[in-house]
Amino acid sequence: MVNENPLQSEQSTTNNRPPFWQLGIVFVVVAAITFAVMALWANGQSPQPQDATSSPARAVSAINSPAPDFESVFLNGDVARLSDFRGRLVFLNFWATWCTPCRRELPAFEEFMTEQGENGAIILAVNVEESPEVITMFFENIGVENIPVILDETGDISDLYTVFNLPVTYVIDAEGVIRGIKLGETKITDLYDYVDQFSAD
Repeated sequence: MVNENPLQSEQSTTNNRPPFWQLGIVFVVVAAITFAVMALWANGQSPQPQDATSSPARAVSAINSPAPDFESVFLNGDVARLSDFRGRLVFLNFWATWCTPCRRELPAFEEFMTEQGENGAIILAVNVEESPEVITMFFENIGVENIPVILDETGDISDLYTVFNLPVTYVIDAEGVIRGIKLGETKITDLYDYVDQFSAD
């Protein structure tokens, strides 16, 4: 029988412990991730999962390119096609009920839509991956109703537009061309600035 050396056992246990410099690296990485998430919130954006093909650079590169057409349904069940709004300035807004800056946008969007009337600029609010029941209850709770909501329950439309954070708003002119992308919260003054720049003569 071989007797275990207590000193040797204690040294082995000590050697298995991670050195302090490794713990320091872990702490720095965690702190950096926390800071990045807080920076997104401060910029008026809610973080969304990202992958290698979803990046701000790819989204911005879409400016001055034709806006991808899509077909879905509105919250009321009507068919929704982006191409049906050709001839009008379109704000294609991607949002979700859990997104704090998204919630702040909606009353301003409703006010803007009321002022624009039937032939002016229009906001199409694409809800990302939530059910009609959740959206309907949300609007009832906040008292907003005059915003056309398009369902994107599968995330296909947000993937088509490389949506990597919420909210984000694509500015699409009367010819169906992407003229601007607003990352983060869009205020009513931003909407009117875009109207002045890109509305059809």
